Amino acid sequence: MSTAGPFGVIHGRFQPFHNEHLEYLRLAAARCEHLIVGITNPERDASLIERTHATRHLPDNNPYTYWERLLIVEAVLDAECLDGRVVPFPISEPERLKHYVPSRGTHYLRVFDDWGEEKVRRLQGLGFDVVVLEPGAEKKLSARDVRVCMREGGPWRDLVPPAVARELTRFQDEADRRPAA
Repeated sequence: MSTAGPFGVIHGRFQPFHNEHLEYLRLAAARCEHLIVGITNPERDASLIERTHATRHLPDNNPYTYWERLLIVEAVLDAECLDGRVVPFPISEPERLKHYVPSRGTHYLRVFDDWGEEKVRRLQGLGFDVVVLEPGAEKKLSARDVRVCMREGGPWRDLVPPAVARELTRFQDEADRRPAA
């Protein structure tokens, strides 16, 4: 049984943040007063290999910097009119989490696979309160789907919240204006 307090914590790589992430954020936000959004793999080139998710550390799967993802999540929080904070969330080095999230926060997760189950074990092992949202739900969308649509010129804007589409477009516009190396 959960002892949900005022702080709720969610986390993800958000490479990029998409509509299913928005569902996750809304589910957790409805259960707490203050939402903390943790961004995993904050340092792309320092990401560790995970036994239960062997590709999450690869550079092609992590195109956005921590800063860009922070701006994206802040834009979503603002668009949703939510009281939230964004923090690094080193799930691959769980002993470091105590430096980034409140000890009495409730961690909300959606579990779709072995990696999700491993994260639940890690957080519970650290003594955090963990609530699995919508147990048994199936994943409908992944950030990989969005990245593939973007790369192939598909309808990626339909897969992300409007605030995210604006930020990603702005990042692309800024990249187009950068001088060649």
